[in-house]
Amino acid sequence: MGGRGGFAVFLAPVLGLLDHPVARTLALWLSDLWLLFFVPLVLTLLAGGRLRTWADRLITGAVLVLVAVLAPLHLVFTPNPLEASLFLLTPDAGVAAAIDVLRRITFVAIPVATAVVLAVRWRRASVPHRLPRARRVRRRRRPGGHRAARGRPLGDVRGAGR
Repeated sequence: MGGRGGFAVFLAPVLGLLDHPVARTLALWLSDLWLLFFVPLVLTLLAGGRLRTWADRLITGAVLVLVAVLAPLHLVFTPNPLEASLFLLTPDAGVAAAIDVLRRITFVAIPVATAVVLAVRWRRASVPHRLPRARRVRRRRRPGGHRAARGRPLGDVRGAGR
């Protein structure tokens, strides 16, 4: 998932370099494609790779609507010649501005909602789960190996010599 998200970050700028109508349209449409991979990756980071709650699914659905519905819908009505695409049906500045405001609100709401979900998970987690994994592993290790940590000599094996 992370590799696809990294590829998606560079897809729109590379397509924007090409002077072809299809490439220009894809560059304008897929400029936020990386969100479709990054947000679920963050939400499933410590959840075993699954979207656990309805909030996770709702946030991921909002990202999908942003990329698959609002972005091309904006390109249908935009009168801006710099954003001219193959999707352009009728240039209407009012409709394009309304869709753009909705896109911007969604673009701000998605990271805020993701941060709230992660903060609630962190708050509900027990103290050992809040620590980074490397610190948890370091805390468990004791000098002399795991047997010395339990108070037994290193050569002592349960049941041996009885």
